[in-house]
Amino acid sequence: MKKWIAAVGVFFLLVPLASMAQMLSIAKVENGRVKLYDNNGIYKSSLSVTDAVNASTNDDLVAVVFKDGRVRLYSAIGNFKTNLADVTDAVNVVFSGDNIAVTLKNGKIRIYDTKGVYKKQI
Repeated sequence: MKKWIAAVGVFFLLVPLASMAQMLSIAKVENGRVKLYDNNGIYKSSLSVTDAVNASTNDDLVAVVFKDGRVRLYSAIGNFKTNLADVTDAVNVVFSGDNIAVTLKNGKIRIYDTKGVYKKQI
């Protein structure tokens, strides 16, 4: 029984450490670059991008709007995932649960899933 308790103790110690690595809740754009912070405001990393104007994160993904209106999705560690191919006039991007809301220059909002697949426009 003592071995089981020790194993459970190790498991509970490892889970928070593993999940903390992905807890990015703030994406800040400075001089065209995206900096990522945890939920305590501590700097964690940055994306290797330029010309960013807006960014949003949902812990697993980072969505970035660029000066030319394109939107790209990156993993939390900075790997490029996909483009939102049909978007060329975005001004803002926000995660909302499992959706990505992209505000366009004309004021309309397009909803995408986290794989970048278009769902609807509102």
